[in-house]
Amino acid sequence: GRVEVCIDNAWTAVSEYQWDYDNAQVVCRQLNLPHQWAVPLTGSYFGRGDALVDIYYIRCYGYENSISDCPSFSSYIISRSSTSLDWRATRPVAGVVCDGYTALVTECEEGEVR
Repeated sequence: GRVEVCIDNAWTAVSEYQWDYDNAQVVCRQLNLPHQWAVPLTGSYFGRGDALVDIYYIRCYGYENSISDCPSFSSYIISRSSTSLDWRATRPVAGVVCDGYTALVTECEEGEVR
């Protein structure tokens, strides 16, 4: 599904920029889903959704347990006050398929993914 991260008690979308297999593996691992054959998807494959893009770039190595453990995570959280709403609302969103499984996460706890 579409990749979103809980930041400041709100779901925020992850941009597709440089989205790859290593990043997808980490998301599936964090969701406790099979991650060996994680498939990264781009171009808002699962739709844009309602969440604005607040994370422009994530670079994981594939072994992290959580997306917030990835080295670049906090460096690329977009400043909501200095980035145009139009840009955040129209950026293509990253997606992932975790070996054919999906996870439904509704509660927003800091750093959680869905």
